[in-house]
Amino acid sequence: MNRQLKKLFACVSLVTLAACSRSSKPEDTVNSFWNALEKGDTSSAKAYVAEGAADGMINLSTSADSLIEFAENYELSEETAQRIQDFSSSVISVSYGGHTIQSTEKVSDTGCRVNVNVQVADPASLQNALEQLDYGEALSSYQEEITGIMSEKGAEAAYSRMFELIFVYLSENADSIAGNIRYTDNPVVMTLEKNEDGSWLITDISEQESN
Repeated sequence: MNRQLKKLFACVSLVTLAACSRSSKPEDTVNSFWNALEKGDTSSAKAYVAEGAADGMINLSTSADSLIEFAENYELSEETAQRIQDFSSSVISVSYGGHTIQSTEKVSDTGCRVNVNVQVADPASLQNALEQLDYGEALSSYQEEITGIMSEKGAEAAYSRMFELIFVYLSENADSIAGNIRYTDNPVVMTLEKNEDGSWLITDISEQESN
């Protein structure tokens, strides 16, 4: 009897987990999307949107991604490569300070629109926060080391070391950067379509029209 009860509980648990793993409400999908971006997790965010529907949001990592591609030209340690990846995620994370769902409007049996207020980083304050970082001072203590590398191994090796040091510095000052950023309210409209399995997919994100 106990064995049968255990099997029954196991089946119930599996059904419950399956139900929880999909977003049965459009608001769940919207929250999951923004929560992922606010954590800098673009891979998870992409799972909630149709292809191309959120390029403007997700592609904020373009600058950081280009740095990663640039870094691949150098022989960097795994630790530094991870720091660069973390910095790429932080670019997305600090760009969004939070979100609030304002309302949901049904437009068809399988479609709806969700109005969301998103806190977006002010570009000027972000630039100012970055400009306050003193790379020169941070690298000055390594000048002798870098000069030695330049003499012994050449310019590419020296640049590689400088690249490592810069991203170590950026990683260590990520909290300082985030603390100096101002956010502005940005109302957006998100269009969603219901899938056959009951989950919702974001098909469009656009700015709300001002009244």
